[in-house]
This record gives sequence, structure tokens and C-alpha cells, in this order.
Amino acid sequence: MNGALVIDTDGGVDDVLACLTAEHSHPRTLVTTVGGNVSAAQAAQNIAQFTALPVAVGVDPPDRVPGYRHGTDGVNGCSDGVRRRVDEDAVGVLRGALQDPRTTVAALGPLTNVAAAAGTLAPGDLRARVLALGGIMDCPPGLQDTNVAADVTAARFTASRIPQFTWLGLRDAAERTRTPLTTVAASGAAELARAVAQRTAAAWGTVWGGQDAAFYDVAVVCAALGVTDAAAVRGAVSAALDAVSV
Repeated sequence: MNGALVIDTDGGVDDVLACLTAEHSHPRTLVTTVGGNVSAAQAAQNIAQFTALPVAVGVDPPDRVPGYRHGTDGVNGCSDGVRRRVDEDAVGVLRGALQDPRTTVAALGPLTNVAAAAGTLAPGDLRARVLALGGIMDCPPGLQDTNVAADVTAARFTASRIPQFTWLGLRDAAERTRTPLTTVAASGAAELARAVAQRTAAAWGTVWGGQDAAFYDVAVVCAALGVTDAAAVRGAVSAALDAVSV
């Protein structure tokens, strides 16, 4: 991948791991944050705490109701509470990115920011590739697509508006990132990732059997970087887990 990578994220645990993957794999990575797991402002602080990537704060979806599936701080209680300086114009960053045919946008959360940026541009100016996590076909019963549900209007608009838009379904993302709970427990990210790993392992255990976690967002960033082989993606997950120390 020769162009820039922009990661639009809602700042949860697998979002942190995905951003670490990009930080160690692609030198031209920017991050924008959207409300989802936590507010866009808290998501920016989470990414800024765990990476050195440039971060810009975006907006929260209308009527956002946080589920705190990754803890009230989005990182399972591992926020250090330090307020770091971040940019304040994620939509502006995305507006520029969407006009560049060399750029790929990896959307890991609700599509509110991307829709806001795309809505200010003529269709012919939308030349970037956008890859988003969404879709629950063939997933375990009860699994929710929280990204789409958080802002259905933005999801529909973005998918129909941007010519080079692709969904990566949760089933594919889970399969590519299957990681044994023992690997998570032995990593530097054990405290950060434990609760999310146990929850996803319980959900996917009905499909896979065993005790393997899923870290969906890492698969999206890997796909944006051109890496789709499951073994390589799982290696990226392990490397990101080992890069964390909390």
C-alpha cells in the first residue's frame, strides 16, 4: 500500500490493537475518532495513550447510547486518565482523505464521520477506497452489528455514496483473527484485552468450539493494508497484543 491509511475508530480494545498494527506496518497512518464504544473524545484519548499516531476527534452518532462493551473508558479500565493533545477536525481530515485515490479509509466504528465528510463532496470527488466492518451473516445468534446499528442512516448513505466502498463482515473478521485465550493471557495486553477476549470467545465458541477470541478490527486494518491471509492476520493480532504493556 503506497498511499495514506486513515483509521476511523471508536476507540475500543480491538481498535487499539488495530491501530498498533498499522503503526508498526504503515508509516503513513492517521487516526480519526467517532463515538461508539465511548465518545469520540474518549476514543481519541485511548488511541493517543496506546500509540504515537496523529489523532483527530470527530463526532458522536445522533442519539448515541453507549453500551460500554469495552468498559466505561473503552479500554477495560486501562485508561491512565492523562489528557493528551489531539486535533479537533476529524471530518476535515476525512474530507481530504476521501478525495485522494491513493488513500484507504478503514472504518472500525459507526460511519458518522465518514458520512459527514462524504456528504460535503461531489460524487466524482470520492476517490478513496473505504473498507468498513459490518454485516452479521453466518454469525452466532444474538451477535449484534453495533457499528451499523449506532447510525443506520450514515451506514446506508456511505455505502451507497462512495464508489469504492466494501463491507468486511463480522464472520470473516472473526475467522481471520481467531486467537486462543491462552495467547491473550500470556501477552502484555492481558489486562486490556481479557474481558473482550472472553466475551468474543463465548460468542464464537458456539461456532468454533474451543476458547478462541476474535479481534475484528485488526482484520479490517490488515485488509486495508492488503493482508487477508488468516495466518498473517492472526500473527498481526499476536504482535499487537505483545506491543501493549499495562
